Amino acid sequence: MRRPRSRSLAPLGCLPAAALLAACGVPPSGVIQAGAPATGMLAETFVYFVSPTDGSLVATPRGTDGPAGVSTVVALLLDGPRAEESGRVVTRLPDLAGDATVTTGVFTVSIVLPGAAPLSRTAMRQLVCTAAAALRAAEPFAAEPTESGSAWPMSDLITVEVSGRDWKIAQDDSSCPG
Repeated sequence: MRRPRSRSLAPLGCLPAAALLAACGVPPSGVIQAGAPATGMLAETFVYFVSPTDGSLVATPRGTDGPAGVSTVVALLLDGPRAEESGRVVTRLPDLAGDATVTTGVFTVSIVLPGAAPLSRTAMRQLVCTAAAALRAAEPFAAEPTESGSAWPMSDLITVEVSGRDWKIAQDDSSCPG
């Protein structure tokens, strides 16, 4: 035996109530200035320091006031580990005679370290991995995600060129952690 179909009229009964709520008498207004944006949440970036126990690179978080460009992140790396990080991480980068100069291009970063002698392999990796990670975070070059879900084609490496007093070394980020 078939049951007769019944259609509920309950949705139609809600229409007058919805109309009353939508037109509740609140007049439209323009933009209302409410002061400065909220603060307290810092953006986070990572710099690569060195484990004193095994010499491996350690991604170490750094808070910034907003999205950090490559120059800012490299400066954070060159500032070295914080006092509370001593014993957990160290740096192999030298003290500089002045501020580093950082320029970026598509898949490239150039860093000039004024007056610096040639870097050790570990110091070079600190700079390469930090600068490459910062460039990847700051410049999403691929507009559409790849099949892997990444916005970066996995095969694209970033080359970091570092120079100092009478020397220049270029290295890609293929040996970076992560």
